Amino acid sequence: MKFLLFILFLSFNIFASVDNSKFRGQIYKKSDLTQCLKDYDTALKNVETVVGYKIIDGGCSDYGSDALRLEFDYVHPVGSGIQQIEAKFSDLDSCRKANLKASEDISLSENQFVYSFCQNTTLTIHYINTSHTVARSLPKFGKFDSLEGCVSFLADLTNKAKKFKMTSVISKCDEYLSGSAGKKYFVPSFNYVSNFKVEMKVIAGKISDKCSANRPDIEQTFMQNNIDLVSVSCLSPLNYEQGEQEIIMYLIPRNGKYITDYEGIMTNSMQTCEAKLDKIVRTFEVSGQEVLYSYCKKISELQFRPIATYIKILE
Repeated sequence: MKFLLFILFLSFNIFASVDNSKFRGQIYKKSDLTQCLKDYDTALKNVETVVGYKIIDGGCSDYGSDALRLEFDYVHPVGSGIQQIEAKFSDLDSCRKANLKASEDISLSENQFVYSFCQNTTLTIHYINTSHTVARSLPKFGKFDSLEGCVSFLADLTNKAKKFKMTSVISKCDEYLSGSAGKKYFVPSFNYVSNFKVEMKVIAGKISDKCSANRPDIEQTFMQNNIDLVSVSCLSPLNYEQGEQEIIMYLIPRNGKYITDYEGIMTNSMQTCEAKLDKIVRTFEVSGQEVLYSYCKKISELQFRPIATYIKILE
């Protein structure tokens, strides 16, 4: 009897360690059946290279009266499965160009690429998370007058992020048109894959004509507090203010430190705001809470808010 119970217990654990899921992919015209079947074969081979993953059944199924959809059912370890990353582009050509790098980007992140496609102007990348990583995106920050400047910035940020084991995936430059002047500008969109413990944060800070001069002090402060600084840049702000904005990118510390923002009471002049900010910074420092960065944020012509980014020590 005990032996039978042991067999049942063992069998339960074997079956409980796997799960079945459905995969639903690209929608094709019926005339594109050959391409659909080719993509299915590629996805099948990529999925089954990963231990514990098996296709149960699949192919190109009817989707309405004049379309097909790539789909399959598959077995995978419990707690895992095929994941996806999406990015929207301004046009189909840009989407297709990015799609050419999809497999390479996922491979560089040490995950298993499955299948990617452009549906209209949205790029979808499917992959199996074999390296226990997380896909993240930074908020929008800064703008460039030229596409070349934006692309160059992203290339530099990609290399800097790589030093901290963050892999850029479908990062791109989004094109916008200024409503007032009808002029094009480009905004970087940075997406990356990293270990769940490695996460980047952005401070879109002070706007002034002295951004470059402030950079050494910012770098020194972060270094003194053992906070990994990924990048300090001077970019045109997303709003229409004149000057350059300090864009600071750093890694969230995992050593008992917690970085957060303090937002003071609104004032009606920059001068009053800066006086309040000096007092706020002194108060934090006297209490043993180190201020990493501080500035007065202009909300409107008569509204200014003091902001201090400081370190809380978690006991």
